[in-house]
Amino acid sequence: MEACRTADQCAALQQAVAADGPMAVSRLGEPRAHSALVELRQQRLLLARLIVALRVPLGEQTGEPEARPQLRALRGTYGAAGAGA
Repeated sequence: MEACRTADQCAALQQAVAADGPMAVSRLGEPRAHSALVELRQQRLLLARLIVALRVPLGEQTGEPEARPQLRALRGTYGAAGAGA
């Protein structure tokens, strides 16, 4: 259910960007990316992680129809360069 909500949120954010254009103007008159683009990127990452966690088949799966799809991992975030391990 959360994946469906996230997909709907992505669609709504994409519509806002499509309606207003990808660029906006800051208070200082400088061009900047639309504020919905940042949130859209975050929601798309969340949706990808949810799909991986749910093991949703991507495209045509080969093998037995009842077999669960192979577990796929999504790369996580990396720490700052030079940070202690």
